[in-house]
This record gives sequence, C-alpha cells and structure tokens, in this order.
Amino acid sequence: MAKTSHTYQSILRDLKAKNYAPVYVFYGEETYFIDKLAHFIEHNVLNEGERGFNQTIFYGKDVDCKTIAAAARRFPMMAAYQVILVKEAQNLKQLEDLMSYLERPLDSTILVFCFKGKNIDKRTKVGKLLDAQVAMESKRLYENQVPTWIEGYLGEKGLSCEQKGLLLIAESLGTDLSRIANELDKVLLNHEGKKSLSLQDITDSIGINRDFNVFELQSAMARRDFQKCILILNYFNASKNPFGKPVVLLGSLFSWFSKILLVHTQAGKDERSIASAIGVNPFFVKEYLVAARNFPPRILEQIFGLLLETDMKAKGIGGGSADDEAILKELFLKMMRTA
Repeated sequence: MAKTSHTYQSILRDLKAKNYAPVYVFYGEETYFIDKLAHFIEHNVLNEGERGFNQTIFYGKDVDCKTIAAAARRFPMMAAYQVILVKEAQNLKQLEDLMSYLERPLDSTILVFCFKGKNIDKRTKVGKLLDAQVAMESKRLYENQVPTWIEGYLGEKGLSCEQKGLLLIAESLGTDLSRIANELDKVLLNHEGKKSLSLQDITDSIGINRDFNVFELQSAMARRDFQKCILILNYFNASKNPFGKPVVLLGSLFSWFSKILLVHTQAGKDERSIASAIGVNPFFVKEYLVAARNFPPRILEQIFGLLLETDMKAKGIGGGSADDEAILKELFLKMMRTA
C-alpha cells in the first residue's frame, strides 16, 4: 500500500477540522511551513485552561529521546489530548530510543517533531518509523515559484498585486519565505483597507528603490546599458543594500547568465516554453530574449570566467586590498568590454 503524501495544505486542513494524528513529523530546509504548522498546533488544539497541564514544549538540544517517549505515554488531565512539541528536533541524539513509542503511539497524545533545516534518514529503522507518521518534507521553493506563493499569501488577506510588484519582491528578497512574509506584513500594515497593491505601494513599504534594484540591474544588463549598471551599483553601496556585497550579487549574476545560456538552447520555441525551460515567470521572457541577443555563447564564456575571477578576488585570492565596491565595478567594466 502506497504511503499517503502529506502537504502543508492537507495537514492544516485536517488540523482545522480537528482530525488529529498521534505523531507529526515536519522536516526540511524551508522553515516557514514547519513554523506555521507548529504554531497552529501550539495555539489551537488545546484551550488556554487545558494547556497548563497538557502542553509540553521540548527543545532538541535540552532533552533526550527517552524523556520525550516517557512524556508521550502520559495520559491527559481533564482534556481529550495532551500536546508535546519537540522544537529544534534536528539536535536530538539517539533517535532509536523513540522506536518503541513510534510503533504504538497513544491516540490521546499529539506528538510533534520539528526537524528544521534537516531531512530524516529514511534508510534507518527509526527514520522509516518517523516517515510512516503524518510526515511533511518542507522544501525550499524554486525562484520561479516564489511570485505565485506571494500572490497566494496576499490573496489570503484579500489583496491583489500587480505582476511587476510580485516579481520585484521575489527578485529582491530571494526565496526565504519567513523573511518575505515579514516584509509583506509590513505592506499590509501600511495599506490596511486596500484591495489592490501597486508597484509604488510595494517599493515604499519594503524599502526597495523602484529605479535602483536588482530587477532594474538585470534589465540594464540585458540591454548592455553598463552606465545604468554602475549607477545602480553606486546606489547599492551608498544604501548598504545586500546586493552591494559580491557574495550576494555574484550568485544572482551567475543564475541570471546561466538562464541566458539556456535560452540559446531553446531556438524556435515559443515564449511560454522558454519560460518553463529556464524556470522564470513568462513576464521576464522578452527581457531574456534581448539579453540572449546581446550575450551570445562566446561572450557568455568570457562572462563566466569574469564571475569566477571576481569570486576569487572577493575571497581575498589575487585581489589585493580592493573593497567590495571596487571589485564589483571592475567586474562590470570588464563585462562592458566583452564583444
């Protein structure tokens, strides 16, 4: 019999319907979904009066598995359930001590493990037992999935947002959903009562300059407008924007140029197919096509060499004492000279 696949949405739906399981196992790199489910269980399964006697929170680095198993075997006091949350479960030792409990868990205990930033080893006996519970792997979203997630997050709050605003948030804040949610909550606070958010609303609330951001930097590079690129770099440095650091910007540039290289392999295909192949929102495809015309494969080969050279300099290898601003400006000047 195939194992039931559990998702964030399916688990939350069952929790809201009070269809509880004896053991939950949340694990993976994306901590946002793990935190949300743990928070819901902590604050909604038991009422305030029941929590005092029937809710226990352990932290993996401070507890052993025998103690967890013993606590889980207790019966609730004047309540239908007891709740035990094991936060930072990735720090637990000797997981084998949980096996006898996991084989026969109590229906009156709701035991929750939060393995943040870590997968469970399904090759081991205890790993297989953990995976046999209501287990959810929380994976990081790919870059091209983030705008859709942002749209859904705002939609749950009754808000819509223009497409460019969604893309700018995703491009500027990356794939850390907890960070994005915090920034979106600022937007909601500043625009309470609105039904639709404009690009201006987004840039004003999150602190993204609508003319000087990584989104506009890529657009300028696509056109080989290196003068605009230098202006944006100057802004990054003056405003202490994270993209003014080589370690941040080089990763973004490598990803961007890699997608341009992929565009060259999609000759003759329509824009939607190209968007799917390179993993970007279709909104961006025209810009990538422009970039592909301005950066043919022979120039891209030079660009990747420059990125590697700059990465070495940023790490202090062969770069002398140049600061971050000088290192990045030198990179863009060298890219401008590629032909």
